[in-house]
Amino acid sequence: MTASNDVGSQQSSITITTVDSFQCISVNDDASIGTPAGQSKQFDVHIDSIGTDSCLAIDYGEGTLLFYGHQPTCMDHPLYDDTKWSALTIPISPFEIHHTYDENGSYKLTFTGFNLVSEVVREFPFAITGLSCTVPQLIIEDAHPYVDFPRTFFKRDPVILEVITKINCEVHNNDKRWKIELLDPETKEVQASYYLDDSNNPEPFYIPGAATSIRFPSRVLGLGLYKATFEMTIDPVDTGGVALTNSITEYIQVASSPLIIRCFKGQTTSIVIGHGETVDMNPEENSEDPNMPADVDQVCRNRTQHNCLQN
Repeated sequence: MTASNDVGSQQSSITITTVDSFQCISVNDDASIGTPAGQSKQFDVHIDSIGTDSCLAIDYGEGTLLFYGHQPTCMDHPLYDDTKWSALTIPISPFEIHHTYDENGSYKLTFTGFNLVSEVVREFPFAITGLSCTVPQLIIEDAHPYVDFPRTFFKRDPVILEVITKINCEVHNNDKRWKIELLDPETKEVQASYYLDDSNNPEPFYIPGAATSIRFPSRVLGLGLYKATFEMTIDPVDTGGVALTNSITEYIQVASSPLIIRCFKGQTTSIVIGHGETVDMNPEENSEDPNMPADVDQVCRNRTQHNCLQN
């Protein structure tokens, strides 16, 4: 870049580096074929794009964590050390990985692909068992599994979460449990935690009965950031003593509802009157704060824009 005038010029330069992002990880296994402890289990992995100078971390869910790819990028991972760095390059997609587990049970395989401009996390729950059975599959439509991008509810509306479950085992019983955690909006640290089936919880964090959905009535949850976790466990009696467990997380933000400004009773924007007639405007009586119940005396809030009069 060069800037100049009649008395001289000045030049400055900057280097611009373009970086491709890490995109989309998908994982599959053959759940119809049981893999007992002590045998190698195969996972099929597909990555849409590994991006530029990327790192792939694979956590096998039982203490084994391996890193692949650009080592300087991998070193930014909080759990990285040189003993866990496995290869200079990320395998060409699609590829297979194999791992042997020492004990039967439920596990969660976690892939984290990241570089300077992106991060993708993919969790894959599965079971190590000789049965042709796997952990329950849990789905939340239009899910919001990341704390920085929560699902938003206005306080005036009920908060409803529903989990779709798929079980491919011939079972008779299962346990379902919801947990709600209140998070600090800045640090994302947990400030309070409640299992909703605990009758000792304060209101509104006690919901009796196990179900795949929860509903908080409007204006019950306070403003803030919440983490909702649903956990489902198949009764080990039905699965040869192996507890098949899975969980799913949804982040929600309860936000302040916009004020409803009414200058005229019964409508919000305009009124037609005859010439010379008096206009009766009572915004302090006709307006409402949806965050508050209708039977509670409401206090006016100041607003910067003009809602009632417009020339």
